[in-house]
Amino acid sequence: MPFVSSGVFVGREAEVARVTDALHGALTPDLPTSACIVVGEGGFGKSALLDATISRLTAALPHAVLWAAGDPAETNLDYGVADQLMRSARPVAARTPRFARDAEPIELGAQLLRLADEVGRAQRLLFVIDDAHAADEPSLQALAFATRRLKADQAALLIATRPAGVRRLPQALMRLSEDRLVTLAPFTEHDVGELVRAVHGAEVEPQAAQRVFRHTRGHPLLTRVLLDALTASDLRDDESPLPSSLDQLAVDRLVRCSARARRLLEALAVLAAPSPVGVAAGLAGIQDPMPAVTELGDAGLVDVERSPSGTTLIIRHRLIQEALYAALPPDDRIALHAGAAGVTAGTAALGHRVAATTGEDPGLIDALTAQAEADERRGARRAAAELLFTAADLPGAPHRHELILRAADHLVSAGKIADARLNVLAALPDSALRSSVLGRAKMAEGSFDEARGLLQQA
Repeated sequence: MPFVSSGVFVGREAEVARVTDALHGALTPDLPTSACIVVGEGGFGKSALLDATISRLTAALPHAVLWAAGDPAETNLDYGVADQLMRSARPVAARTPRFARDAEPIELGAQLLRLADEVGRAQRLLFVIDDAHAADEPSLQALAFATRRLKADQAALLIATRPAGVRRLPQALMRLSEDRLVTLAPFTEHDVGELVRAVHGAEVEPQAAQRVFRHTRGHPLLTRVLLDALTASDLRDDESPLPSSLDQLAVDRLVRCSARARRLLEALAVLAAPSPVGVAAGLAGIQDPMPAVTELGDAGLVDVERSPSGTTLIIRHRLIQEALYAALPPDDRIALHAGAAGVTAGTAALGHRVAATTGEDPGLIDALTAQAEADERRGARRAAAELLFTAADLPGAPHRHELILRAADHLVSAGKIADARLNVLAALPDSALRSSVLGRAKMAEGSFDEARGLLQQA
């Protein structure tokens, strides 16, 4: 990915300039919020480009930066991204607005407007949403409501997403960023050459850089991780085979680690989230984890974040985490998930219990339905639906049809009528709830005659 090494930013200068110009280009009160969307595949350097752009913008003009990132594990957690935005505002806002999980997006959008009014008195507001393809829908709708009502001198909006996430963005955000969509391409051979020189110095011959480019086809993350893993001598050796994918590269680097570092890295791959070092070490069965932490940090596999509250570890990139997870033997993966269920809480612990289950577990089904009911009470109907669908898929689930119908009821109530899982309802036995859910879905689609018949049947 684009990165800073010895003060050199590699690979995305033109894109950073385009994004910066787009957000700087309209600062007059009569124009709407300046917005720009950065689109790129996983591992193409979207986050690094956001960091570089923020640095350029804030150096030229004071901005209060409100930052959030989507997470696949929280896509169905209503207002998860909005909550991050609010929390990031605390250092610059005297009073951070509070909101209920069952609030409507318009209500939260109004809160964001009030926050902008408070913060914007002294400086321009910059909303930054990374990994928007995994952001929850209500947060995006609330952000659209707020940014449509702000002016360019008050706020700017910067979004990064994978290509599949573009269609998830509200139309209001797309209109704000019209003609300001920046798509990231693979690195050119010149970019890869710069990256090789930045990592290994000027002594690496051009032929070595050409070899890396041909091998990685300009994939930024694979190129960056490959260069971290190899020495300049490795690059010069034409007979030395190069790893062909991130998966292979991750495994190759894993086997080079000490046994303790491997156990710690595998535990982090299963936890799949920033984890206190004590939690990860406990799961890995390591009493003194700091030598392994240092080893993994030096190898470029793990980021180490230190704060007054302790040390937190996270695998440096999600694609590498996924590759390491896929490489785990099934028995080891199940055992680690079972252990992770004991050191995590809430929905995360339930997810680990599901991943560790190998047979019927009535207690787990009860726990999933209980959490779904708790989510329903706080208005998080998408999250409740996911839990009920998960419960219905477990071996030996009693009343499976009822669980599916309750999950579908939550989806329809939350406006998710396009979810493919609703298609299974047609094959379920007739019941009042089935007809009610299908009727409401048809009404939302505009098929009123079909809806009337189904609702009368219900």
